Amino acid sequence: MQEVAVGTDDFKYLIEEDCLFVDKSLFIEKVLKDKKQVKLFLRPRRFGKSLNLSMLKYFFNIEGATENKELFKGLKIENSPYFSEMGKYPVIYLNMKDLGNTYEKLERNLNNKIHRLFVNFNKVLESDLLSIDEKKDYIKIKDSDAIDIPLAVDILCSSISKFYGQQVVVLIDEYDAPLVKAYKHGYYNEAVELLSQFYGTLLKSNTYLQFAVIVGIVRYSKTSIYSSLNNLKEYNILTKSFDEFFGFTEDEVQYVLKKYNLDSNLDSVRNFYDGYKFGDIHVYNPWSITNYLCDKELISYWVGTSKNFLLEDLLKLADESIFNKLKILLNGGFIQKSINLTSALDKKLNINEIWSLLFFAGYLTIDDSKDANNNTETKLKIPNKEVFTDFARIITDVIFDGSSIFEDLRNDILANDFEKFYKDFSIFFEQKVSFLNFVSKTRKTKNKEDSAQNNSESKEGDTDNKSQHSSDKTLSQLETFYHLIMICLGSTFSTKYYVVHSELECGYGRCDLLIQPLNQNDRGFIFEFKCFSKYNIDDNENDEYKKKDLNDKLESKAQDALEQIEDRKYYSYLEQFNIKHITIVGLAFCGKRLAYKKKDLVLENRDYVETK
Repeated sequence: MQEVAVGTDDFKYLIEEDCLFVDKSLFIEKVLKDKKQVKLFLRPRRFGKSLNLSMLKYFFNIEGATENKELFKGLKIENSPYFSEMGKYPVIYLNMKDLGNTYEKLERNLNNKIHRLFVNFNKVLESDLLSIDEKKDYIKIKDSDAIDIPLAVDILCSSISKFYGQQVVVLIDEYDAPLVKAYKHGYYNEAVELLSQFYGTLLKSNTYLQFAVIVGIVRYSKTSIYSSLNNLKEYNILTKSFDEFFGFTEDEVQYVLKKYNLDSNLDSVRNFYDGYKFGDIHVYNPWSITNYLCDKELISYWVGTSKNFLLEDLLKLADESIFNKLKILLNGGFIQKSINLTSALDKKLNINEIWSLLFFAGYLTIDDSKDANNNTETKLKIPNKEVFTDFARIITDVIFDGSSIFEDLRNDILANDFEKFYKDFSIFFEQKVSFLNFVSKTRKTKNKEDSAQNNSESKEGDTDNKSQHSSDKTLSQLETFYHLIMICLGSTFSTKYYVVHSELECGYGRCDLLIQPLNQNDRGFIFEFKCFSKYNIDDNENDEYKKKDLNDKLESKAQDALEQIEDRKYYSYLEQFNIKHITIVGLAFCGKRLAYKKKDLVLENRDYVETK
């Protein structure tokens, strides 16, 4: 049985060590058939971009061609007429990750990369094909600390091409990494100027270029470094061409599951890791599948593999409208948004760019078969259970200040200790939840909407009806905020042991949160919550809490929520799975205050009764 190598992007290592390799070698044929000189492939992280680039390096590299040919024995490309192109070209391979977090470091590390290329191709100095002056120029740059980048790139490519008698193939990994880091640390314009010189010389004005393949996540703005590259062709996750070469297809997943005797778990694997749509096909995250083959654990592997600064930065700007859409997505629904194919980092990011970034970063995918492009609205959803977990984690980290208390709250629930749950939740509200900021943003959003509505209404409209509309809208907005908290809390249960449902249709209505154990002997939980809409942020917060009847109202609302669970028989959903023990909980919120009521129920004679 072949070993599963996790985290290895080196094609040669996988083949020589007889590790699992899902054959994507016809990607090489497709690259050669495509006559666009510079190809940019955009995919989310951990979808095989680096491995594909490594495979191209070993295939085309004229250095080591004889031994590299052995790597492709038995692969699909071996039977292709394009196999004759193997080992034919000198290859320049660059990984643009980790070039530093200041402009000085970026410039120095880029110079170092170019210098290493001169060292690696040092054998060109042995050739009589280069003139004495050309060799002097080459040595001067190789031995220099300060490099004129355009001049260095031109001398390098011309020297390599003359020595080997072939044009140069250029492969660039993580092209966008230095741009994001430059934006984050405040030297974006300087970075663009430097990288424009480098890429312009290497990819556009390079008469020695055979072709180039570049990979990344997002294309950053037509006003950025690629604006002058009229020889660039972009293939993103909306593009049908090359759609099967990044990520695992359904057939490939079925093959590897059967190979490792895990095919009986196909439905569960689909639930966790399927759901992405690239071009015309549905694909799985290869990072997650290979981790699952190795560990045989249906858990979230994508979580924490990388941080997305741009996404987290935008979430900090979220208002009630964004919260409401996040709630819809986390509830398993879809939103309809236009997808912008580029993001402009040369100016401050707009909050509306959040949906495009979520889409290209792999947190959202297309919900239907409708094609999408600029200025066309498309249905978007969270792809699968694994991404749901990471999505909720990011919201928790950014909106709720990275509070670890969600883990404490989960443990309180699992222990059925709601006294401690109440104390921990109170601490969470007091210390972590920026409730007043949310209400302020909500109020601004509501005032704009109310103003627009009032302008469109008759001057003789019913004032009381407007007031009621405003009150209902405020209540709905606050419920969105609290519901988002509860969904993030519920996401901590999204493991192989539980299934989490939000706004699930069950009994005679929809419950706010239902935690279903997969083992019928474990305890299930059902939550319903109520909230107050009257919370004036212009008043002193302590005065609001000092109202004598607030606690009584909270207790009453919590009781109403508990009775709603019973009256509408939300627990009937768990009954069908023969879950023996459940706890139903009513929660009431007002600002940062809360109350709870609970009951423990046991299944007897096909009905739940209170535990005595």
